[in-house]
Amino acid sequence: SSSSISQTICSPNSYSFNGQSYSTSGTYTATLTNAVGCDSVITLNLTVVDVQITQEPSSSLSLVEGTTGSLTVTATGATSYVWQILLSGTWMNVSNGTTYSGATTSTLGITAALSLNGSQYRVVATGSAGCSDTSQASTLTVTPALNRVIRIDALTACIGDTIEVPVEAKDFVGVSGLSLVINYNG
Repeated sequence: SSSSISQTICSPNSYSFNGQSYSTSGTYTATLTNAVGCDSVITLNLTVVDVQITQEPSSSLSLVEGTTGSLTVTATGATSYVWQILLSGTWMNVSNGTTYSGATTSTLGITAALSLNGSQYRVVATGSAGCSDTSQASTLTVTPALNRVIRIDALTACIGDTIEVPVEAKDFVGVSGLSLVINYNG
């Protein structure tokens, strides 16, 4: 008698057949004695599926608040991708919307918000047989958008007058001082 078994496994797992462990795709046979004492040939058709991330996303991404950047991964054997964010110690799937795009593709687009500063992201790449590989984590750094404004109103004065020059300066994070130069046309 004869029979065959078809089995698909994910790499790096192995499959036990007739007392042996196999981790390579192929056809394997075993001859056993059946219940009436005759030879019984069993054929194993083993398929090993491998999903492997071959190019990790960058370990960090720096964006200015309100700008958009992306994280990209390359994976062999992958048919689907799910990007995740680490929230309170748990990896949660991200969804497409105003903050994210490409949540189920190899490239995640992120529109930076200050609330995302320090967030970590990873992707799970999955193949057709359900095998998967998970990328390293990437950390997002978001810096505040600087809407720098300098405004000096026009002034008219006579020679010898003492004047005050009102200067408006907004959003100069990290700036320790400003200089004002006045040209005199006389």
